[in-house]
Amino acid sequence: MTRKTFAVAALLSMMAAATVSAQGAKADSGKKKATAGAKMDAKADAKMEKGMKMEKAGAKMDAKADKMGKAGAKMDAKADKMTKKGEKMEKAGAKMDAKADAKMEKAAAKKGGMKKDADAKKP
Repeated sequence: MTRKTFAVAALLSMMAAATVSAQGAKADSGKKKATAGAKMDAKADAKMEKGMKMEKAGAKMDAKADKMGKAGAKMDAKADKMTKKGEKMEKAGAKMDAKADAKMEKAAAKKGGMKKDADAKKP
């Protein structure tokens, strides 16, 4: 091989090596990008999972609040019933008191009348 041919062959082999090296660097860059993309996907999946868990917890809390609201409404209705019952009992008690007072006045009037009659009979 002549010097000139050897130089051309060496130059060609160096160019080929540089091309292969550049392609390898591009491949490494692509791998890095793919790895970074996979990491981002994993992070996004984790955040989505966390969000779904929070939504489920929120739904449970809403259901619990609804139950408590219904129980509260029942208790309010029961309290209203009891209040009405108490009012009726108070009215009945007032009527009974009024009747008792009237009877006592009537009895007192009779006793007073008897005393007057007894006083009148005495000389």
